[in-house]
Amino acid sequence: MGTAVILLVLLTICIFAVKSSLKRLRGGCCGGGSDMERRQPPLDGDRSHYFYEYTLSVGGMTCKNCAAHVENAFHRQEGFWAKADLRGKRVSVLTKEPKEEADLCRIVTQAGYEFLGSSAARQIS
Repeated sequence: MGTAVILLVLLTICIFAVKSSLKRLRGGCCGGGSDMERRQPPLDGDRSHYFYEYTLSVGGMTCKNCAAHVENAFHRQEGFWAKADLRGKRVSVLTKEPKEEADLCRIVTQAGYEFLGSSAARQIS
């Protein structure tokens, strides 16, 4: 009887593992597939309004859907323009005003990713 219960538990775990793997193969790590996140433009689309640039290292960003999700998290905020570099696992963020690292960290973590650090603000013209 005990062996049957253990086999049932193992079978259930295997089924969930296979389903998860198939989901990742079809649509990327975060569900992708038909649930692909559409890239949203920044609230202010005039790039000349942004004067500061930060480069953020982001953990957990593994597919195009992840990159769009991180970019959109910034674009929903006033004064941010973001572009994710999936290969480099970083995000270039333009801002209208200087920002604290804690603000950048909060946006990344609320989007569900790991904030690994940022470069100092670079003023652009």
